[in-house]
Amino acid sequence: MLGLALTLLLKICPTEVMSNLFHQIISMKKSWAIVPLIKKGEVTFLVLTEPVLEEQINLKGMSSRQTEKFIKKNFSQSVSEISPHFQMTHFPYDLCLKLQNINLSPHTSDAIGEKIINLKFKNIDRVNFSDWKSWKKDKIKLFLKKDLEFCDYKKKFDICSKNLLLGNCYQLNLSEKFSYHFEESVRALDFVLNLWSDKKNIGSFGHATWIASHNQLLLSNSPECLFQIVESKGEYKVVTMPIKGTQKITKTIGEAWKKLVKSKKDFAELNMITDLLRNDLSRINIPNGKIVKKRMPLVVPGLVHQFSIIESILPKEIPLYKVILSLFPGGSITGAPKKNVISKLYQLEKRSRGHYSGSTLIQYKKIKCCNINIRTADVDMDGRVLSYSSGGGVTLLSSACDEYSELLAKRDSFINIF
Repeated sequence: MLGLALTLLLKICPTEVMSNLFHQIISMKKSWAIVPLIKKGEVTFLVLTEPVLEEQINLKGMSSRQTEKFIKKNFSQSVSEISPHFQMTHFPYDLCLKLQNINLSPHTSDAIGEKIINLKFKNIDRVNFSDWKSWKKDKIKLFLKKDLEFCDYKKKFDICSKNLLLGNCYQLNLSEKFSYHFEESVRALDFVLNLWSDKKNIGSFGHATWIASHNQLLLSNSPECLFQIVESKGEYKVVTMPIKGTQKITKTIGEAWKKLVKSKKDFAELNMITDLLRNDLSRINIPNGKIVKKRMPLVVPGLVHQFSIIESILPKEIPLYKVILSLFPGGSITGAPKKNVISKLYQLEKRSRGHYSGSTLIQYKKIKCCNINIRTADVDMDGRVLSYSSGGGVTLLSSACDEYSELLAKRDSFINIF
């Protein structure tokens, strides 16, 4: 949906500016962003340069009231309002502590992970896939600093299981962080070019954002949509598409999908989060959300997921902030009930998640689309470290061995592309 809508709004970038555009990006003197668009199997890339606005709002020290006031002030536009600039806003996951009014002392996060990053770009160029492939890139070797031992994961899994048995929650989306080192010669753009060198590997809601002031890259290959605002014949809808359930592809996609469909545990997971999202949508507007699709397949590198589609009709004067405050963070990366689970996950994971499992909101003309930043890395070019997190939902039907394998499979789905 996002790719189709943006494709209709943008013109093709002339071939003669390709070389200049490439060198402008690798100079890294200013922030830039790249967004892949997919339409009927064809891929083009939006290359955004020359930011006219670059805000970094530090959440540290802000109260819940101040944070909510900031969201309401900066996203007061209605869902029907036209956005003249291409605007990207990165919300870190840890924003949920403020919005849910949870009084915890968050564990140390990196400089970017503590901030809402808001960018508006002046220049928008469009690069077709063949020109993109012609841009020269260096190969990347990633060296895992420390792997996750099963015994360490199982300790946290057992605490999740205890909370489930006590009725404290119904599902917890437990995640782990991995750190990789890379060589001095690697540039930020090399990560982007390698990640999206094959059309089959491109996430529908991915983006790459270079934050020049921090010398860091937010690199997302996300397949998941938190919400999209869709307009048709003057009627506005908010659509959300939660992903829950994973099966590794060992032989064929069809075989993997059959196994996933037969899994009672995965179907229960999807149903719980679908119901949670229906409830979240009801906070925006009554009546409750309508389930358009109960279970659909989604193929990503090496894996098959399942997802549902839920939508709700919106009055055109509804402010955008009401959608954000009602849905963020996505229920598929927290669990249920949301507020209670967020507290328990902080106690278990003992870290801030940063921008992993947060969201990136894109606004341009009629487009208002917000992803969930799974399959997402934070690349620190100063320290030469790529940080990557993955996780999975734990329910009463889960086994520690299966969840551990799924977590690693999701990690490898991203990392193995390099």
